[in-house]
Amino acid sequence: MATGSSISPGAALLRGSRMFSLPPKLSTPKSKHLKKSTTQPYPTGQSIATPHSMRLRGDWGLKRPLPRKTTLKAKKNGYVRINQIDTCEGITDFESASDHTVSLFKWHEMGIPLTLPISDAPTSVTNSRTSVFEDKYDFTDIPPPQPGNAGNRESQRWKFTGTVLRNITEGRFKKYLENHVDPKREPFREFVRSEVAAQMTARKRRQAFQEGTFEKGSALIEPVKTSDIPDDVLLAEMRNLREDKRRLFFLVRQFLDLAPIQLTDDGNYMSNFSEDDASVVSKGNPWATYGAPRMHPSAGMMYSRTASYLPNHPLYGPQTNKPPVRSRVLVPSNEARQATVLGVGGWAVEWRGAISSMKTSENAALAMAMAYLNPFSGKSSRIWVNLISAYMDPGGKLHLKVDAALPNSILIERENRGQIKVDDMVRDEKREVTLPPRQSQYQAYPDPGSSRTYGLGDQNNRQNPPLNM
Repeated sequence: MATGSSISPGAALLRGSRMFSLPPKLSTPKSKHLKKSTTQPYPTGQSIATPHSMRLRGDWGLKRPLPRKTTLKAKKNGYVRINQIDTCEGITDFESASDHTVSLFKWHEMGIPLTLPISDAPTSVTNSRTSVFEDKYDFTDIPPPQPGNAGNRESQRWKFTGTVLRNITEGRFKKYLENHVDPKREPFREFVRSEVAAQMTARKRRQAFQEGTFEKGSALIEPVKTSDIPDDVLLAEMRNLREDKRRLFFLVRQFLDLAPIQLTDDGNYMSNFSEDDASVVSKGNPWATYGAPRMHPSAGMMYSRTASYLPNHPLYGPQTNKPPVRSRVLVPSNEARQATVLGVGGWAVEWRGAISSMKTSENAALAMAMAYLNPFSGKSSRIWVNLISAYMDPGGKLHLKVDAALPNSILIERENRGQIKVDDMVRDEKREVTLPPRQSQYQAYPDPGSSRTYGLGDQNNRQNPPLNM
C-alpha cells in the first residue's frame, strides 16, 4: 500500500475526496441478545448503490472493483455497506446493506409519515397526529439561552444539549451531578448575575414608562451591565432562589438546557405552578411525557408532512382508505396476552383489542388466525390491515398503529395484484331466487292433530292405487 509521501497529488486528492472517504460508522448497539448475523436495530454505515450496467463490471465508484459473484445477486447484495475501504491485504471489506435499505423502500411504499408521540393527556396537541416537520416543533435556529427568555417555543424543540433526566438511573444521575453540574457552579453564578441585571433593566424601563419620561423622547434606558451587580446583591439573590424553588427550577433548566418534564399533581413544589408556568414546561409539549428523542423525530424514514389524500382507482373512483397491507401473525393473542404481534413491512406491531371487536360470524376466520398459530403447518397466518400513523419513541424505536382493513379494500387490492376478479365474484353472488307462490290472506289453517299436520296430506283428494286383478 502506497505511503503518503510516494503518491501523486492527484491520487492524494482522490483519496481525500468524498468518494474515497466515507463517513465514519456509528457505534454498534451493545446487547447480549444480538449476534453477528442479527440485523442491527438501526443502520450504522452508509449504503452504496450503483447502476445495473456498472454492477455487471463490478464498478461501484470505489478504489477497486468489487467481486461480481457476490454483488450480482439483486435480492441479497443490491446495496453494499463498506466496513473498510482499504485493508492491509489490499482488499475492500464490504457487506450487504439490503437489510435496512429494503426496509426503507418498504416504508416509502406504505407511505406512512411520522407524527409526534401519542400522549395520554386529553389536551395534548399530539391527539391530532401533528407532523414532526411542523414549524412549531422542527426548527434548528435556536438562540443561545438569555436571562429572562424561557419562552414556550424553545421548549417545543426536539434537540437539547442537556441530559434527558427522565430516562437516567440513580447511579448515572449521581455521576452526572459530579462530572457536569458541580464544575458549572461559577458559570451558573454569572448566569444568575446576568438574570439580575436583566430584571433591574426591566424594572427601570417600567418605572420610566410609568413616570412618563420614557414617552417624552428622552434617551433610551441603558441596560444594566453584569459588572455593575455587586457580590452582596448576587448573594442575596442566590438566597432568594433557595426559597423560590419554582424560579430556581426554570433557571437551572434553562442554564443546563434540559428537556421539559411532565407536571404532576402530587404534593411537591411542582404542583404549585401557575397556568403560565406550566405552559412553559409541559402544556402542549410532545417531549414532556416521554422525553426528548436522541435523533430527529422523523428518523430519516419519510419527509412528507401528511398522508391526507384519497387514492383514485381508475374503475372504482376515489377510495376512502389507502390500499391495505398484508401482515403476518408473529405472536397470537390469548386471554393472558390481549395484543397480537403482527409483522408489517419488516416491523413488529402490537395490535390490542382486535379479538374482542371481531367476534362475529363474518370475521370468525380472521379471529381464529389471530388467536391460534400452528408452527407445524408450514404456513403463517396473514391479515390485511390499514396503516393509521407512526411515531418514534425517545429510544429510537418506531411504533406503528394499524387497524382492520375493510372487505371492499381487500378485494380491490387483491384484484390489483391479479389474484381475483371482483366482477366475477359479484356475478357469482347474483343468483336467481325462485319465490314460492303467494298464498291467500284468508287461508284457513288445519286443525291441530289432523292428518295434514302429521304429513299425511289431504285424505279427501287422495287417490287410491288401482288393484291388480
